[in-house]
Amino acid sequence: MKAIVRALSTFPEPPTSPPGRRRSRARSVNAAITAAVNAGVIVVAAAGNSALSDPAWPAQFAADPNADGSMLSVGATGFLNHMASFSNLAGVAKGETVDAPGVGILSTYNTGGLAYLSGTSMAAPHVSALAALLLSSNSSLTPTEIYNQIELTASNPNAPQGSRNDTYGFGLINPLNALSVAVTAHPQSQSSTGEVNPLASKSYLMNVFGGDSAAF
Repeated sequence: MKAIVRALSTFPEPPTSPPGRRRSRARSVNAAITAAVNAGVIVVAAAGNSALSDPAWPAQFAADPNADGSMLSVGATGFLNHMASFSNLAGVAKGETVDAPGVGILSTYNTGGLAYLSGTSMAAPHVSALAALLLSSNSSLTPTEIYNQIELTASNPNAPQGSRNDTYGFGLINPLNALSVAVTAHPQSQSSTGEVNPLASKSYLMNVFGGDSAAF
């Protein structure tokens, strides 16, 4: 929660408890995420690695009305784009869930160097990166527009594109489709040569892994 609050230059101070009451850590983090959403931040949360039918908290908060269409829960896919055996499923947040590769992902490691890691925390950064690409293609996109483009261009192996189910939510993100929609809908984001301007965005993204967060 403190990491989220520190990341928000527009959020003046950490959420505090009403007089005479104590908030649980969950309520505090939910309040911080709500403040992030209200500040125009797109929040991307790892769904969790317990093979449950619903995302773990805080990713499950994506289904809360306070998330206001600016928070995505992310499940992990493995080889052949099947859901990873450990990944929590979309469940109650199927309308706010997409998936990304999360098995055998080369990453930096906390003891130094690189390592191949698996988990929904490996999948979530793919979605944040796609959101950043969409913003770079057109800096005027709103969080809701980005959210919708990521979801509606995802590929669901068990349902038509743009639909959702309890396993995949909207499905595996498709960066090429999402960027094609962004560039087609907003041609002013292209240079005179037709290339996307990668310097167009000054917007803000946040990844949430369990109780941790990182701003991009």
